[in-house]
Amino acid sequence: MDIRDERQKEFKELYLRRRGRSILNLSPRLGKTKIGVEIMKEIGGRILLAYPSLAIRKSWQDDFTKWGYDDEDVIFTTYKSIHKYKGEKFALAVLDEIHSTSLGQMESIGEVLEGCTQALGLTGTLNKDSERDLSWYAGFDVIGSYSIEEAIKDKIVSDYEIRVIEVSLDDKYKTKHKSRTGVVYYTTELMRYNRLCRMIDTMEEKHQDTFAPRIKRMQLLQNSIGKKNAIESMLSLFQEDRLLLFCATTAMADSFGIPAYHSKKKEEDMLNAFCKGEGNHLAAVKMLSAGITFKPLSLGIISCVDSNSENFGQKVARFLNYEFENDKAVIYIVSSNTIVEKGWIRKALEFLDDTKVEWNYRLFS
Repeated sequence: MDIRDERQKEFKELYLRRRGRSILNLSPRLGKTKIGVEIMKEIGGRILLAYPSLAIRKSWQDDFTKWGYDDEDVIFTTYKSIHKYKGEKFALAVLDEIHSTSLGQMESIGEVLEGCTQALGLTGTLNKDSERDLSWYAGFDVIGSYSIEEAIKDKIVSDYEIRVIEVSLDDKYKTKHKSRTGVVYYTTELMRYNRLCRMIDTMEEKHQDTFAPRIKRMQLLQNSIGKKNAIESMLSLFQEDRLLLFCATTAMADSFGIPAYHSKKKEEDMLNAFCKGEGNHLAAVKMLSAGITFKPLSLGIISCVDSNSENFGQKVARFLNYEFENDKAVIYIVSSNTIVEKGWIRKALEFLDDTKVEWNYRLFS
């Protein structure tokens, strides 16, 4: 029994002692799915398994086969559909990536759990706000945590360095836009960003819903011309290094002229070739399956920052699943120099050791 097996046994037994509505907040690569499977075997009966996406369902089904678990009595559901099971009875509800649930989904979970004897929440990136909300809306308590730093000490994940490169929003190239009244105008991304910030401030003063302009601002930052230019320079600088690039959109991933893997371009042969060590660069949009392994990478680049700190934190954590040269993950985060985006990143990295994060890293002179 190695250290990972020992930790898995420790957290399985912890849950079986405590039960109730309990969350295990565990580092990547510890094997939270296996822990969940072993708990499901122990409890038995009718089980509700919830997750944010169908890709995660497939991962569970693969692990059921791997670990010899018969899922005949398992009811599968996404969080978007979990409300349909209100009033039904279950011996256990297992809620994977529970940090990803919205407040509305948390309310639905709380209602569904009225029919559950016990519930297990699994996550690897749970911030204090989500912990508070899950306690309030669904009655969950975090009973066990295993940090990335503990996993590094146990040699379960790679150690890491994070280098945040700050770039300016472009103030030269103007793109065409149309106002609500149909007036055509041209603006740079910096002008548009400032306009959206002013709009959000004004709407907040009037107690109006700011969701739409906030989404537009996030999309602008994710597709920034300034970021794209910086990444092109990095790909040129690191042309002989093996690197994985996470982008926000398929258009961004396709724009660099390197192999790309995403929902519109699922070329498995190309992905498998990169995994085996062929080629140096790969761009991806969604996080790749946790089961994917690569020949050692030299570095990772993340440009797809978003306002959900846990989603972004998972992208960082996913890199720690991969093998790196010198047994250390070197991760570059390309950020605009705006207070908004740097705030998102600071919140996303709060579960990591801040002494391993270098801000405003100077890659180019």
